[in-house]
Amino acid sequence: MNILVYDGPGVSPHCLHQTLRTLRTVLGTRYSVQKVGAAALGHEPWEPTAALLVVPGGRDKPYQEALHPAANARIRAYVAAGGRYLGLCAGGYYAGASVEFELGTPLEVHEPRELGFFPGVVRGGVYPGFVYDSEAGARAVPLQLEPGPREALADTVGPSPSSIHIYYNGGGAFVDADQLAGVHVLARYPEGEPAIIMTRVGQGKALLSGVHPEFDGLLLNEQDPVYADTALVAKLRACNRARLALFGHLMREMDLTVEAEHSALPPLTPIWLTGYTTAAVDAIKQRLQSARHASDRTIEGEHDRFAIYDAQEAIPSSPASMEEDSDEKPLLSLVLPSSSYSSSADAMPSGPFSLAAYYKHWQAARSLVEQLRAGAFGAVVMYSETVSSTQTLLEKNDALTRHLPDGTLCVATRQVSGRGRGGNAWVSPTGSLSFSMILRQPINTGLPSPVLVQYLVALAVVDAVRSKPGYEDMPLRLKWPNDIYASIADPAHSDAAPRPVKLGGILVNSSFQAGQFTLVIGCGVNVDNRAPTTSINWLVAMHNEAHGTQLAPFTVEEMLALIVTRLDSFYRQFLQSGFHSLLDLYYQYWLHSGQVVTLADQGAVRARILGITPDYGLLETVAVDVNGAELSPRQLYTLQPDGNSFDMMHNMISNKRS
Repeated sequence: MNILVYDGPGVSPHCLHQTLRTLRTVLGTRYSVQKVGAAALGHEPWEPTAALLVVPGGRDKPYQEALHPAANARIRAYVAAGGRYLGLCAGGYYAGASVEFELGTPLEVHEPRELGFFPGVVRGGVYPGFVYDSEAGARAVPLQLEPGPREALADTVGPSPSSIHIYYNGGGAFVDADQLAGVHVLARYPEGEPAIIMTRVGQGKALLSGVHPEFDGLLLNEQDPVYADTALVAKLRACNRARLALFGHLMREMDLTVEAEHSALPPLTPIWLTGYTTAAVDAIKQRLQSARHASDRTIEGEHDRFAIYDAQEAIPSSPASMEEDSDEKPLLSLVLPSSSYSSSADAMPSGPFSLAAYYKHWQAARSLVEQLRAGAFGAVVMYSETVSSTQTLLEKNDALTRHLPDGTLCVATRQVSGRGRGGNAWVSPTGSLSFSMILRQPINTGLPSPVLVQYLVALAVVDAVRSKPGYEDMPLRLKWPNDIYASIADPAHSDAAPRPVKLGGILVNSSFQAGQFTLVIGCGVNVDNRAPTTSINWLVAMHNEAHGTQLAPFTVEEMLALIVTRLDSFYRQFLQSGFHSLLDLYYQYWLHSGQVVTLADQGAVRARILGITPDYGLLETVAVDVNGAELSPRQLYTLQPDGNSFDMMHNMISNKRS
């Protein structure tokens, strides 16, 4: 599930950064914390996968201008239907029925607001000295906790006082919150005015704060002369553990699952560049040795710097910054073993992912398809336990990847900023498979379009499972254009249609240079992690329970080996015979045959899905009436795979907006 953090006109970059960091620290990898813009909130189908919408600090009035009217209506409906809203400072003002800010000053705002989650006035600033786009009026407020939060902090950090210092800069108080039905006060300013409240909105909840419990004092410069309170940073740092406990309690109040231990984002780990054969390893080593700087053994990419080490050397941890908005390139350790995986297995890292197990599964999977050949997908693997994003590593570092063969994989156990289609993020909790692969295709009028590669990858994921003997009936399906879904039946309602649940996604980024396309394929699949949606192994377990079978669960190593060998086979068939040779298998697995949808950007036309074109993968639909009969004359609509999003919850296809 996604935690969406608003990033649009009026949002403070400083507040946005602090919000993203604390959410990721407290919630861990169970949720995908990502930014979302005003256009997406107004026009994209974000609601079904959103566990929480967060509006951070900044300026409330530009929020109203950017989000009125479509996004506001969507946000209100989302919360009323059971969603969750977190408003911090300006986001708290924005969710009141009306705003009274700095009355009688040049900064005055006295206006109603559309969301109205708090059915009263949000009035501020509570303290004087606020200056837009400045920390000059900031202070550490000794927040007074109500019994619920106070007891939660005592359970987490031991006996604690009834107040903790929290960052404040221009926030409001929730006037008469104690007298309003459905509003629960969680914390107060020292003078007694409500500072943090939670309110019921239909079936959902809104938690609003005039202070900044997301602000980490460790990220502030205590020497900054802008702070009028010279002890501000010290006060915040002294309360940081209690602050994280408070934020975790607030998230639990919103029914979210919180990490048992709050810790900083993990450091990046060394990357092992391995090969199935010694010849492959030697060829790569020779190319990289000639490409690195002689003075400091580094290769400088667009996004990262790589320090090259032999496996026999002492390998330092990667001293890499995990800050998303850092301008400094991370320095990553890239380790080259002396020979093939089998000869250097003892030197390879041990951990959640076993390179040795992967290569054994890969060899077995290849023997079912063909003998090893030069350039086989998956014969070279880059592995690291923790990376920023496998997709970014391959896409944004041409100085390194130009020396790697086609079919090279980049695999990580943990991605802290994994990338998905359309700016979405793919979280990588333990048990999930996250990898990227580089592929080059020369421009040639006789070759099929590379835009279809995303379909091949999705097909390879599903077929990797369902082509295995005994696993043919696993309810894995293809959702257009590039998602993997499971069709899950409700045993309590046998007559109900199976519920589609996402468990994987595909992303393909392409560039064109020197007469060829370079494709970086990204794939994330829930193999053994039930959260945040479901997993392949849960489907296997349910199948065993229903049919009395004893099918073995998949490991991530086996799953990866099966996917890349299937993709290798499909890609060569695709180059020789085109995508039409794979259409029958594709339709066997996909969700959409005969499905009636609404084309939002064609005047809400009802249309029945016919299929996809084998040349460019366009979705073909035909207009129908309310009874499903084709209109006369026949009206055909074709839709681009990369320009549209498919809302499965509402059977609606619309143009994708940023």
